[in-house]
Amino acid sequence: MWGKSVLGADHGRDQKPLQDACEYLCEHDFCILAVADGHGSDKSPYSDIGAQVAVRITCDVLAQFYKDLFKTQEKVHFQNVYRMAREWLPRVLVRDWRNQIAERYKAQFPDKEPINPNNTSSEVWKLYGTTLLAVLVTSEMLILLQIGDGDILVVDENGGVLSPVPQDPRLLGVEVTSLSGKNAENDFRIPAPIIIDPSKKNLVMVCTDGYTNSFSTEHGLYKAGTDYLNILNNHGTDYLIEHLPGWLERTSDAGSGDDITVGFILLGQTTDDPSDDHNSGETQYDNPTGEG
Repeated sequence: MWGKSVLGADHGRDQKPLQDACEYLCEHDFCILAVADGHGSDKSPYSDIGAQVAVRITCDVLAQFYKDLFKTQEKVHFQNVYRMAREWLPRVLVRDWRNQIAERYKAQFPDKEPINPNNTSSEVWKLYGTTLLAVLVTSEMLILLQIGDGDILVVDENGGVLSPVPQDPRLLGVEVTSLSGKNAENDFRIPAPIIIDPSKKNLVMVCTDGYTNSFSTEHGLYKAGTDYLNILNNHGTDYLIEHLPGWLERTSDAGSGDDITVGFILLGQTTDDPSDDHNSGETQYDNPTGEG
């Protein structure tokens, strides 16, 4: 599991801070990847903090979700997981994010009136507004959730690409659903869990819209997913970790200009070290996407 956030080309020129955040947690029987994209607008001047808080609490909440469901029952029922993911996760994620933001606000502005985390209509939440995308991987299934823009792709070992999270038609305009929204818990998109075959070496890729918007077509984004899986298969993780920051920086510079975060979970992975023939160097990737 790997993830990287890079400052967007436009944000670098404008001397704005990085608004994206990425965090992951991997234990013996589950892995979690969380990615967030702070809005970075005039109405959200502290969205970098909002994004950092979002990924941190998401790892904690999903870890607790796993332990409550998967560690306390001999057999986990698919429908029960799906129901709890839809009903419990959004409510707890929004609650914990607001609690943490209220604490941050109090620390930043000790002279101002503290915020009540239960005040869903407070304008303070918008100061820290952010999207959120997350994946929980167990030995049996993938559990995905998203609020706001960005993409979660699942790339199979034959190069097929699946985009499991339903599209939100509101994101086609200027509106972006957000953790800062009044009814944020209702804006999460959570598809049915995906049953996985642990013998298949597939890739989950999670990216913010700075990466998505650097492609002129959906095909270009999907090709990036298959390129990354090929890189991991042919060169191993060290090669990806070494080159990923430069690839993402060039993609932002030639594409959206926005901050970019991309995170990966390699399913069916047997080792973190590539074999000797993977490092033959016969194929070098100047930019795995072919765009940007």
